[in-house]
Amino acid sequence: MKPITDVLEALIDELQKASEIRIKPAWISPGDRVPLITILMHDSELRPIDMSQMMIYELRFQIDIWHTSAKDRDEVFDKILNHFEENKQRFHQDYGWFDIRFTGITDLEEEGVFRKIITLRLRMVA
Repeated sequence: MKPITDVLEALIDELQKASEIRIKPAWISPGDRVPLITILMHDSELRPIDMSQMMIYELRFQIDIWHTSAKDRDEVFDKILNHFEENKQRFHQDYGWFDIRFTGITDLEEEGVFRKIITLRLRMVA
């Protein structure tokens, strides 16, 4: 089995490369400044592959993009989408990730901070 923390660290690294914004693997705190991306694991499912010791992981993460304007927030999201689309093969080779999907996208404005809530689902074999 592959530790989920390894997957989270790789995901944070890829989000950092795509957005060039600070990534926090936790919820936003009162002292945090935007722009910021927060990431939390939403849920996971692990299933064995037949009689082997390999597992199929299905992981869901909540990614929140926090920014000072809706335009900037959406530009960051576009960079992330493009990065994940352009690197599908590398993600599969480097991490074993496949079937990467962005689902459940919601835009919010809260006290002058613009937020996009994204659910990212990925599968991997390990």
